[in-house]
Amino acid sequence: AVCNYTKKVIQLLKAPEATVVQRQFMLSRLSPILWAMAIFKCQPIEGTRSRRYDDAPLTDIAIQISELLAGEMGDFLPQMTKKSVLELYHALLALEYQQTVPERLLRQVDDHLSSLERPVRMISSFQEDVSLALKELGLGHKVETTFQKLFVDILLDQTDSEGNKIVLEVDGSFHFPRNSVDLLGPYVLKDQIMRVNNAHVLKVPYFDWDGLTKEKKKEYLHKKLSDL
Repeated sequence: AVCNYTKKVIQLLKAPEATVVQRQFMLSRLSPILWAMAIFKCQPIEGTRSRRYDDAPLTDIAIQISELLAGEMGDFLPQMTKKSVLELYHALLALEYQQTVPERLLRQVDDHLSSLERPVRMISSFQEDVSLALKELGLGHKVETTFQKLFVDILLDQTDSEGNKIVLEVDGSFHFPRNSVDLLGPYVLKDQIMRVNNAHVLKVPYFDWDGLTKEKKKEYLHKKLSDL
């Protein structure tokens, strides 16, 4: 039903009689829908590793949206909110359609990320604790930095055996539903985007970390990294 609705919105965007205001409005509605669909795609059915549905309709929608943005619809990107632009970009990446992300969208994402950069970014005590353990292990890294136009918790200087970047995602309790160890959708999507971009994603959830002694924390990280 969502795919069918999205296809109707795309048809309306393509309609020659659509006004500029109508196109701006419909394009702004596409980004959260596509973003939600990408999350839905990344989430396995509970208790299994199976995905919820065939990816083909999503791929077709991603192709059509990319083509629209590469054309005259790209003129509306500067008028869209930063959130909407980033949602569009991240959804296309998560749907594994990154090879044809329109250049106009990439430029707009770069502009928005530059405006989001701050001299001092908020770093949680959890991130600081993991960072301290990494430093004591002699592992160079950056905290709260960007990778492929996405903010990540910790990016290691070293790579894995295949030359891929290593990202440590520090998952606090707010990354999970109550009484669950399954990540919330936006964080699943984030992991998928990084993997699509050939990053090796290591998870450090709070329920593994909390309660460990200083030495055990270093052992925990060493074990994760030695398994690469």
